[in-house]
Amino acid sequence: MVIYTKFNHARRKAFRLVTTIEKEGDTFYLYKKSISKKSDRFLLSLIDKYKRLNKYKLPFKVIEPTQTKKGIRFDYLEGKSFDGLLFESILTGNKESIKKVFLDYKDLVSKIPLSNFFATKEFEKYFGKTGKTKEECICIGCIDLILENIFIGKNRDFMLIDYEWTFSSPVPFKYILFRSVTNAYCKYSSYNIGKILPVKEIFDMFNISPKEEKQFLRYEYKFQSFANIDEAMVDFKLYLKNYKQLGKNNTVTFFDQKQQEITMLIKKVEQKDETIRLLNKTLLERNNEIVLMRSSRAWKIRNIVVRIKRKILT
Repeated sequence: MVIYTKFNHARRKAFRLVTTIEKEGDTFYLYKKSISKKSDRFLLSLIDKYKRLNKYKLPFKVIEPTQTKKGIRFDYLEGKSFDGLLFESILTGNKESIKKVFLDYKDLVSKIPLSNFFATKEFEKYFGKTGKTKEECICIGCIDLILENIFIGKNRDFMLIDYEWTFSSPVPFKYILFRSVTNAYCKYSSYNIGKILPVKEIFDMFNISPKEEKQFLRYEYKFQSFANIDEAMVDFKLYLKNYKQLGKNNTVTFFDQKQQEITMLIKKVEQKDETIRLLNKTLLERNNEIVLMRSSRAWKIRNIVVRIKRKILT
């Protein structure tokens, strides 16, 4: 049974995937599926990207893909992501708590193997021209290292749940930080994150200079132009204008409220289903214990004793 479906219409056909959450028996799974033969290659590349990521000693686990007839299947994870922690902090309006989420995230990402690299031709193909100086880069080339894609386990172990956009080329470390910050500020603009904590303070905290900020904006615009259809893109001047409003919306829209309510309800349903599953499992175990007990020699002797007592009493 399909519980949730997400489809990005803005992507070019070669990259269009459908993401679903499905319940099979008592278990939830996440699926990624191609919608046409044009995106089959991109879908199947997840297997190779998983293998490539696991060649490195990473500070987190990478969720394992399983190829099925439906598509690529992943375990559905319970728990919170960095993004979930950020949202909780935004709702409380706690500036220091928001900072801590970003600092904890940076601390994790900084543990990925780093090296100084000149930009490669592959990098410039997807992200545009760079300067001729070396940049500190993460070796794994995964730009999906954003807050919502990293889950936090009970023992502070971490899991990367999405890595569609992983390249063989190294990617600048600060660009990864920039991308995660701007993604979060864009996502939560309607919750006034920019008023609680101006994005410039985060960039200062991450030592991202105004010059680097402009360069990373160009990287991101070039990448979005590569991944998305022309109709979904705006010209660079309007892109910059929209960027200047990052995190500055004043109200939470009705749609945002309802979307959050739906997300919370889905989560509650999943938790209730898990509780029911555990209760059913316990009930089955108890029934099995009763069956075994009643078939035992001791139980048979007990029944004989009970019948004898009844005859004596009558």
